Amino acid sequence: MSIQTKNSQTEADSQLRQVLKNLHHQLFLTGVSRIVLTEGADQRILAASDPHIAKGDPVDIRPSPFEIFSEKALVSPHASLIYEESPRLMLLEMGSFIFNYLLLAVGLFLVGLIFLRKKSQEIPLQVQGPSATMSWIHESAEPALILTDTGEILDLNTSASLLFNVPVNELIHKNLFDEGSLPFQITSLEGSLALSPLSLRRSDPSRGKIKVQMSSEAFRYVSYSCSPLTEKNGYLVLLHDLTLEIIREQELTHTKSALLEKNEILEQQIITDPLTKTLNRFYLHHFLDSKNLRWLKSEGASLLAIDLDGFKELNDSRGHIFGDTVLRSFGLFLRSFFRRSDKIIRTGGDEFLVILPSVQLKEAARIAQNLIDALRKTPLDSETRITVSVGVAQLDKAESARDWLERADAALYDAKRSGKNTYCTQTNESLEILES
Repeated sequence: MSIQTKNSQTEADSQLRQVLKNLHHQLFLTGVSRIVLTEGADQRILAASDPHIAKGDPVDIRPSPFEIFSEKALVSPHASLIYEESPRLMLLEMGSFIFNYLLLAVGLFLVGLIFLRKKSQEIPLQVQGPSATMSWIHESAEPALILTDTGEILDLNTSASLLFNVPVNELIHKNLFDEGSLPFQITSLEGSLALSPLSLRRSDPSRGKIKVQMSSEAFRYVSYSCSPLTEKNGYLVLLHDLTLEIIREQELTHTKSALLEKNEILEQQIITDPLTKTLNRFYLHHFLDSKNLRWLKSEGASLLAIDLDGFKELNDSRGHIFGDTVLRSFGLFLRSFFRRSDKIIRTGGDEFLVILPSVQLKEAARIAQNLIDALRKTPLDSETRITVSVGVAQLDKAESARDWLERADAALYDAKRSGKNTYCTQTNESLEILES
């Protein structure tokens, strides 16, 4: 055989072996350990995927402890492929399947364990009876009691003992509803269901809030939940300390009330004249807004413009301190003379306005005259008497607040020109001067 022919044969054998190796790689995971191509009647090996098998070797068809041969796959009358399967690969595949199955089983077991643990930590509404519950409450961090239907304490945990500030052995077999047998007193909070034998015997779990008074200063606010045991011979009472929460709510409510009170005081100070304690000009501007003005027009209203006669001379002759005393006394007089619904406003110096809701012009004139008469009969002291001039104007439905104030002011100055100690009324149509 020539060298060229030999090289060609070697190259063909190499290519054939590579094809078998590629086929083997594709079938390896299915359990095939190696592939052999044979030819001839004596089944001499033509090529194999295993490099340790030489060409021309006979095929050993005897099964070994680790390897078995599959059926021959006929390639040609003189050649066939033999797939050799390995139990080791089959065992590996089976092991992988078993491992995955066990992994799934362990995962399901852990999920179930977590679920049961979570359920065991929840507060049960019903348990299997005192014996089972006694074990449960001693493992619970929340205060818990077991009571009979009359209120006798069958058992309690350490948390409940600390809540009541009483040792466990001093509470066992005591009646929770008998104030004389306990070193503390239980009262229900306002609007809450009282903890009593009646609340224990309810068919559905009862809940409420109580106050546990240990002494004159020591107390606890507690929420409770009562659930009947399934054996019907006891009740589970779960407690929760609300003391800090309720105290904070009370402090917040108190702080809020104090702030509201201070806010009202500040608002009152903003709209009040500090000397006469009547309303001030700031209030006047806000009161006569469009909303209130519409209301006054619908109800009907009149306005009195009041000025103290001779106050400037009195203030100059007797001093500003005496003048302040006169204004303070006059403010008190006005507040006692008019109705609570009337708005008494100091607009500056010795000038005042009084808004009279639901009062027509004729009635307002009568009120002005009564004011003049009452002030004449009420001297400030033995040496001092004051009089006033008053302008009266009824609010017209077509006018503005500014026009209304100007008409009342015009009526006031007309009363001053008429000799003081009198009042004048003015409408949009005519001006009347009536001396007292």
